[in-house]
Amino acid sequence: MFLLAVFAAIIGFAYCGKNANILWLYQHKTAGDVHASGKGSGANPIRGDFKVFVKDVCPECHAGSLDFAENGDGRWAIEIQAVQCPVGNTKIEYKFQGSNPWYLKLQTRNSRLPATEVAMFQPRSQRWEPMKRSADGFWLMGDGNWEKPVQTPLRVRLTAPNGETIEDRIDKIHNDVVIYGNGVQFSLDAHLPH
Repeated sequence: MFLLAVFAAIIGFAYCGKNANILWLYQHKTAGDVHASGKGSGANPIRGDFKVFVKDVCPECHAGSLDFAENGDGRWAIEIQAVQCPVGNTKIEYKFQGSNPWYLKLQTRNSRLPATEVAMFQPRSQRWEPMKRSADGFWLMGDGNWEKPVQTPLRVRLTAPNGETIEDRIDKIHNDVVIYGNGVQFSLDAHLPH
């Protein structure tokens, strides 16, 4: 298997079958295993097994399609399944975009499993406030009762699709750079493909 960037077309996807797997991969910017049989149309068939990482949307693709962002042509039949990202012993990373003490836009990166929920601790009221997922793969301050200005360090709680919850600390809000928390990672789940 080798790594390729993948672009997913998700407009019009249903939450079932292979389309749901591609939608899952895109929404959570995660990894997938692809098997290509070489069946389809065009001069350069795609054959073999690939581990792919979803990067963004392919607006010109048909619903249920993937663009391998490689030279070639045609449309080829594939099978795809979401898998745990091969992160080894590395830790979760974070990236802020356009954030300040009054507004947060946070991306979780390099996680073995995608975060399906992210919450931030509100220190004055001693409670967790859920963040809202954006279309571009970030987590935003929602319409809830946020304590502003936001004070660092930030305590975040991430929840994986299998229900595992981890907590981390982000010491500062710094835009457009990779930030490392305390060094947490979701556990390898023996019940999920990897």
